[in-house]
Amino acid sequence: MNIRQLSAYENPPMELLLLADPSQKLVEEYLKRGSCFVAEIRNQLIGVHVLLPTRPQTIEIGTGNSSIGQLALYQKCGFRIVGVDLNFFLRHYEEDIIENGIRCTDMIRLSQDV
Repeated sequence: MNIRQLSAYENPPMELLLLADPSQKLVEEYLKRGSCFVAEIRNQLIGVHVLLPTRPQTIEIGTGNSSIGQLALYQKCGFRIVGVDLNFFLRHYEEDIIENGIRCTDMIRLSQDV
């Protein structure tokens, strides 16, 4: 597997990014402020993430309250819940997001010191 930063001349894989965040407006804002990385196997795209600057020596991540699988994975990787942005998804998304039969309303913020 190869992980690399996209060059300024490459278009980010929007289709894949929109699977994680259905708001094209927010994804475009993340891309302007951050650095986009892709994961490839034999030149086949298998993943993408956007890193945004935070505090030094800290890894932070946010996910929806309804993202049960992601919350479990992040905590297994050592992330700790540090806050909740109440009504984040109600404020920033026009359409309801339903995952695991749960309405996604709040952003769960997790952090890990490196």
